[in-house]
Parts: sequence; structure tokens; C-alpha cells
Amino acid sequence: MEVYIRAGKLDYLEEVIEKVANCARGAALMTGAKLTITRDETTTCDVRNDPVIAGILAEQLEALGEKLKVPSRSSTGSTDIGNVTYEVPTAYANMGVSEYSGAGTHDAAFLDVADSPFAHGKLHIAAKAMAATALRIFLDPDLQAQILRH
Repeated sequence: MEVYIRAGKLDYLEEVIEKVANCARGAALMTGAKLTITRDETTTCDVRNDPVIAGILAEQLEALGEKLKVPSRSSTGSTDIGNVTYEVPTAYANMGVSEYSGAGTHDAAFLDVADSPFAHGKLHIAAKAMAATALRIFLDPDLQAQILRH
């Protein structure tokens, strides 16, 4: 059996992994089955948004007319982007496409959204906002110091 476990916080993930392993141990004991537990070397972490970078990114996107959702410092769920946020200060934001389509990001219909001129325009807005955010931080040692403290 292969099990994939996710949690909203990395610390809680470790707790849940141990609980699941204990369930497997108990089942093996009850049935007399042989059990070998191995763990994949890759764990996906929750997203920890740096509030300073996220705030600047939000300002830049809003200045470009974009409505966005910036998750809180720690969002729900886990992803490879979450792993990055444990290593370097990061901002992660979602730009909506609901005005184009109601398709969710995991829906097959989202393929049409992702390959549309509308989405390409959104990418250009995102790229401009990220570049402006990076430039603002690069030029302001006080902002750099605030980010390093988080």
C-alpha cells in the first residue's frame, strides 16, 4: 500500500505520519501481516508567506489593476512551493480567472483557460508585479532587513 499524507503545517504533518504508521503497525499486529514502512525522501511543506514580500507584491498587483488573494503566512495544504518557503523568504499569491471561466485549476476545462490570451495577459501582469516587487526590495535595505527577520 502506498499512502500520501498532507497537512496544513509541517509540524502537524510529522504527527499525522506517525499516527498513520501506528495504524499500519496495529493492523499488521492484528492480522499477522508483515509490515515494512519506508518514507519517500521528498516531503511537501505548507506555504509560509513572508508578510513583507506578500504585502509589496499585493501593492504592485493592485497598482496594475489586479484583484488577488495572498494567502496568510501559513496556508492550508502542501506543495513544492511550500518547500521553497522553508528555505528562502517567499510570497505566493493567487490571481483569479473567474471573470474568464469558472473552471478550477484541477478541472479539465482549465486547460482552455491556461492557454488563452486572457491567461497570457495575466502572466504579463504577474511578471511585472514580481519584477517591481524584487526591484523595490533590492533598492531598500530597510525592507531587506525586515524580510530577513521573518
